[in-house]
Amino acid sequence: MQIPNSLQRALALSLAIGLTSLLSAQKYDFETLDGETIKADLIGVYNGIVFLEKKPGATQFINYHGLAPESQKVALEWIKTRIAAAGDPPVAAKDSDSKLTQFLVKSLVTNKDGKLEAYAFEDKAEPEFYAFYYSAHWCGPCRRFTPKLRAFYKAMRLLGHDNFEVVFVSSDTSEKMMQRYMEEDQMPWVGVKYSKKSNSRVSRYAGNGIPCLVVTDRHGRLLYHSYQNGEYIGPSVPLTHLENLLNYTAKLEAMKLANEQPEDRG
Repeated sequence: MQIPNSLQRALALSLAIGLTSLLSAQKYDFETLDGETIKADLIGVYNGIVFLEKKPGATQFINYHGLAPESQKVALEWIKTRIAAAGDPPVAAKDSDSKLTQFLVKSLVTNKDGKLEAYAFEDKAEPEFYAFYYSAHWCGPCRRFTPKLRAFYKAMRLLGHDNFEVVFVSSDTSEKMMQRYMEEDQMPWVGVKYSKKSNSRVSRYAGNGIPCLVVTDRHGRLLYHSYQNGEYIGPSVPLTHLENLLNYTAKLEAMKLANEQPEDRG
């Protein structure tokens, strides 16, 4: 995954100037080269794409090079701040300022020994991304996709990508069937308690059908969805985008390490 050379040069300069924290959502008037003004929160900048939240659940994507110079500066500030944060001690979920994470701290379960048990999320590192997986045991297409998601999850963990978490949101007819599904398909991730699956913190992302995969940042701001403009594009598309996000954030961390390496004077 390549970061455009122009972005790399600008980042090198901005890192030398100093840091301004932009990792929390802030509303700006973004100007495009076409003269359009977009008042939105800056979610993040990934792979040269600027993610803007105009209102909850409504994310707009703008190519970095399509922004006017002053708006490009805002995007660059976000990237350099993200690079500077790479490698910092992770925040425990219980200490997060995210309302979504605080909800999940009290609402997650894992399958263990044939039973659903409360998952001790509070002391785990808060992930940068969540992937909500709306699925059910009775759903044929879901049963065909789940092994692909499981293989992806395990592969990403082996590659050291630990800044994301998949969260299963069951559409099963009972808690027993939810547990059976998690066990039979050997889900290595966590699930939302059956009694809390209708809570608006997670139900608001659900599409009109399953399987549905929704990728958000830690605050629950939408990044990718299995439904695009009301059309079902399936779970594989957001899964591919999630992989790109993970590879990109790994590259940002590598850039920080490169900047921290002592200069070779030999």
